[in-house]
Amino acid sequence: MSLLPAGRSLTQALPDLDELLADPRAYLEAAPLAFGPRRMVRLSLAFAVPGVLLLLSCLIAGKADGERVALGVGLLLGAGVWAGWSLLMRGHEIVLHPDGVEVVSVDGTVWAPWALFHGEGRPFVPDSDSPSAGLILPVDPAAVPQVVLLRGGMEIARGRAIRVRHWSFSAHDEVVLPGRYEISAIDLGDLLLLLGGRLGKDKPLVVVPHDADEPSPAFTQDPAGWIRLPLTRLKLPSCCARCGGPRDLVVPLPVTAWGDWLLGWLLGGIRTLELPIPLCEPCGDFLAHRQRRGGFLGSALGAFLGTAVGYVGAGWWHEGRDVALWLGGSVGLAVGVIVGSLMGVALTRRMPVRVRRYSPSRGLVSVRFENPEVAARVLATVNDRPKRP
Repeated sequence: MSLLPAGRSLTQALPDLDELLADPRAYLEAAPLAFGPRRMVRLSLAFAVPGVLLLLSCLIAGKADGERVALGVGLLLGAGVWAGWSLLMRGHEIVLHPDGVEVVSVDGTVWAPWALFHGEGRPFVPDSDSPSAGLILPVDPAAVPQVVLLRGGMEIARGRAIRVRHWSFSAHDEVVLPGRYEISAIDLGDLLLLLGGRLGKDKPLVVVPHDADEPSPAFTQDPAGWIRLPLTRLKLPSCCARCGGPRDLVVPLPVTAWGDWLLGWLLGGIRTLELPIPLCEPCGDFLAHRQRRGGFLGSALGAFLGTAVGYVGAGWWHEGRDVALWLGGSVGLAVGVIVGSLMGVALTRRMPVRVRRYSPSRGLVSVRFENPEVAARVLATVNDRPKRP
């Protein structure tokens, strides 16, 4: 869970958004569109001022109040976090031009043509406060060699060789940005992909020698059938994930980051992702019937075990008194039915798509399909690379 402000929405930051969407090229030719870094100075002051006042009150009183000192120090630490992020993002700016995007920071300027964002996929915003990864976008690998890093007007690096704090390429045809701009990261990602889809197809790419360097590896299955995929490119097929027939409904599959069940309360909440699993009506009915049967069998077994444990425990604790035996058996029955039913449903809720190793910070997840034909369709989709002129 992120502790940083989410930033303004695109409609708040850009009142004439409709004009931009109606004719992006004409809008950007009139004047480039720039978004600066997210300003958190006011938020830092909102924490720092009461923190300083609390510590000053202890100093004036000549007595250190433990609660005031702890609260004051905590507020100052919070102010330091916001101030640190503001300093880290100083000099950052993203500028939209008719022919491409300019990402500026103290490390240099990265220029990328709109063709880079012309392709399939969706943006992903990591659910963490990483200083380097705030927005992950899918890119067209054919346009990667056209991206250049400039310092003082000179080309320093090109393509996948670019690795600076405000721009880097992943191994899955993605670009990673800080995403700490004045507008929310998800809105910025949607805007870049939308404009890339409309402006990136207008101008053919220029072939450079770097085009043949470092081809992106294809996604494959491991021997156990697991496929490691970025969430920016994960797209389940339109067919039923179990039988491969026509899709009739979509069932959400919740996925939780590993370790959040134990440490999520310390991080501000459990980070959960929901994947829409397509199913046909017969397969959906089959899975629902299996869960109901599992819940019934689990509640029956839980009722028997709970009653037996409650009865024996009450008899041992109160030496066989009738009232204690009755209460112990009743409580054990109720607890056993509830726990057994929940466990029965959980154990029989086996979806045709299994998910593990969800990484909220890197935007990666491993999936496994029971149907090999469906897995082959997914691999064909994610490995498909559009051919550009």
